[in-house]
Amino acid sequence: MTKPDRRTRIALIVTVTLVVFAYVLRALGMCDFYSHEVGVARSFIYIGIFTAWGLSLRNRIIQTQVRRYMTAAAVLMVFWFVVRTLKYNFIPVASHPDLVRYIWYMYYLPMIFIPTLAVLIALSIGRPDGYRLTLGTTAPLYFPAGALLLMVITNDLHQKVFIFPPDAEVWTDKDYGYGKAYYIVFAWILLCAVLTLAVLYGKCRIPGSRRRIMFPCIPIVVLLLYCILYYAGVEWFRFIAGDTTTFFCLSYAAYLEICIQCRFIQSNTRYRQLFDASTVKAQITDDKYQILLSSRASQTVSTQLLMDADKNPVMLEGGIRLCSAPIHKGHFYWQEDVSKLLSVLEELSSTREELQEYGVLLREENKQKQRHRRLEEQKRLFETVQKIISPSAEHLMELLEELKKTDDKDKARELQGRICVIGAYIKRRSNIVFLADKSREVAAEELALCLRESISYLQQVGIPCALNYTIQSKIGDKTAGMFYDFFETALERAWEKISQMNVVATENETSLRITIMTEYTYKLRELEKIFPCSSVEEDEGVCYCTLTVPKEGERP
Repeated sequence: MTKPDRRTRIALIVTVTLVVFAYVLRALGMCDFYSHEVGVARSFIYIGIFTAWGLSLRNRIIQTQVRRYMTAAAVLMVFWFVVRTLKYNFIPVASHPDLVRYIWYMYYLPMIFIPTLAVLIALSIGRPDGYRLTLGTTAPLYFPAGALLLMVITNDLHQKVFIFPPDAEVWTDKDYGYGKAYYIVFAWILLCAVLTLAVLYGKCRIPGSRRRIMFPCIPIVVLLLYCILYYAGVEWFRFIAGDTTTFFCLSYAAYLEICIQCRFIQSNTRYRQLFDASTVKAQITDDKYQILLSSRASQTVSTQLLMDADKNPVMLEGGIRLCSAPIHKGHFYWQEDVSKLLSVLEELSSTREELQEYGVLLREENKQKQRHRRLEEQKRLFETVQKIISPSAEHLMELLEELKKTDDKDKARELQGRICVIGAYIKRRSNIVFLADKSREVAAEELALCLRESISYLQQVGIPCALNYTIQSKIGDKTAGMFYDFFETALERAWEKISQMNVVATENETSLRITIMTEYTYKLRELEKIFPCSSVEEDEGVCYCTLTVPKEGERP
């Protein structure tokens, strides 16, 4: 059994004092010292005690069903004292013997149902707050208890509980015997008490519960001894402790209260001890910042720091953070150890600086890599362009050397025309490579521009040319380059004999086609060797050079 706190000790002292005072009043009443007034005063003392105890149960017991059952037990105790007070102090036996007898029978309502409620309390312990006992659990207790109570109330019909003399004119509680049903009632009360202890013991998971179970047994054993001595008719005992109502109610109240103090029945008391022993570093103050509760683990903090913590958390020595929250008529403060968190933050800060420095290096390295990739890409493009246009470039240099050496104006004009055509080819062919580098496609208009520019130079040197271009879809880079190479190669092969030229570029659903028509044939036959997809045909003095490429793919 745990050591009672200050409030519990005060309540115990007051209760014992009132019980002793009520016992003194009983002794005075037995000496005919204002027996009526003394009896009423004594009853009101006990009614006040059990009323206060019942109200305290509503504030202390956590589980809803346990609280209701214990409150019902307290109500039955108060009811017992009320009917007893009516019987002995307000209703005369001589004028109302039957009423007094039935009031006496009503004693057994609390006598039977208080032990029954104790069993239900034990069965409800350890359940969730909203748990309710089922009818299958309560019926085996309520039905026997109700049957026993009914047997007591209807005793006048069968006299199985109390036996009255057959020759008595009036049946009273002064002259009677006990029937077999009375001992059944007594056995039921004893069975409920033992069953309550067994259920509590079976459910208890508190260390040392085997030793603690002896404390709730004490009032039950004392009550059993009391019943044995009282009903055995021991005169001196009845004279000293003849108030059965008081002894029964005090014994069961003590029994339930000891269960609470031993923690067999959960309660929400001992907050001060719990707060003091808690490992949480916390304090509770009033509105004037006077400390009311403080755990042992918390540091002593000045009033100014407490006031500052109401606005923002305050850092204390040792990496302790003081936080605050308002409560009713005061403040709640708790201290958090954030030293490990601070050390982690320092490490993270140091790591962040290192990462920032490393990030700068990585950015510079990435910039260098990007520059290198751009240079590599440019180098690759220039090598590709050089590979494609190198024959034309060499031919262009030969023509320039020949132009420097010639004095013939007509020859020079011809050489200039050829140089312009080859220059336009080098420029436009390089442009196709650059445009198609990423997408591997060029717009159809780009090939048209290449052909038009070359044809414009031919027209300037007096060679009639015409272009019929109807391609609309995008062209692959290889196809566009192949068409332009085909045109330039045909032009170079036929340059010396060419008098006019027509170029037709068309498409259908499956292929792209370019056709060059000219009067010269001899050297154009070489196109079939250079371009496998090409064909050279002659019809009525016109040479048709055709290159056809499927849309689904490109041939080299």
